[in-house]
Amino acid sequence: MKTRNYDSNYTPVPIFNLLRNVAQSFPLIGVLIKKELAVRYKRSFIGVWWSLLNPLLTTAVLFYVFNTAFKSKVTEAHHFIPYILCGVLVITFFNQSLTMVADSITGNSIIFTKMYIRPELFGIAAAVAAAINFVFGLIPLFIVALWNGVQVGVGAIAIIYVLACLVLVAIGLGLLCSISYIFFEDFRSIIQLLTMVIGYMTPVFYPITVLGPHTRPIIEANPLTSIVAIFRSNFGHLEISTGKNWLYSGVFSLGIFLLGIFVFEKLWPRAVVKL
Repeated sequence: MKTRNYDSNYTPVPIFNLLRNVAQSFPLIGVLIKKELAVRYKRSFIGVWWSLLNPLLTTAVLFYVFNTAFKSKVTEAHHFIPYILCGVLVITFFNQSLTMVADSITGNSIIFTKMYIRPELFGIAAAVAAAINFVFGLIPLFIVALWNGVQVGVGAIAIIYVLACLVLVAIGLGLLCSISYIFFEDFRSIIQLLTMVIGYMTPVFYPITVLGPHTRPIIEANPLTSIVAIFRSNFGHLEISTGKNWLYSGVFSLGIFLLGIFVFEKLWPRAVVKL
């Protein structure tokens, strides 16, 4: 791959040229994905198996604490465990991928100051690495679903759409966060707080039907709510999703992806000198 010295007067190329550049950089992205996974599990004793155990342990705790309060509110009460696990997988991916993408820029700052490589490639690789962890997390979901008598049909292919939306959101928000970290280091603490709030505002362990008329619209405005609904509905009819959920999640995901790239392109020439 050809490299050139970084030019502070370099004018960011349009988004379509960026996408073309990404398509031409698949070998590099593949290397970066392997690097992300290797670094993540380098000192882990169980390695990638943690991607299987983490959602299961989280689901077990949530089920133990909340099954009395919310189990009877789910359409099929005996499906409450896979119901929770679907939500846990989505919110875990969101938190993990956002952190990985945001840290991928500052974590590789020494590279950007010595040669020209599109920094967005590191963010994309981090999001794809998180998506691979998500796919591993589907294994216990299928096992738990079958164990609880959930009928998993061809509608489960909608997981591809769900994952695509999550990856777009991770890249867009992650790039926005990464550029913010460079200018305002304290923004990391704010993001940690916001991700915690978003986690509680996503119906992971509670059905949205139990919410009051004033709270429900706020929770529904969270795009992760629509993504979780689509996931549960098409995976095993664990929840009802509508065309509005599909439209809202798709438009938001694409919009935040384009916004993230646009803002990053505009601010990167000023940000790179601060690395």
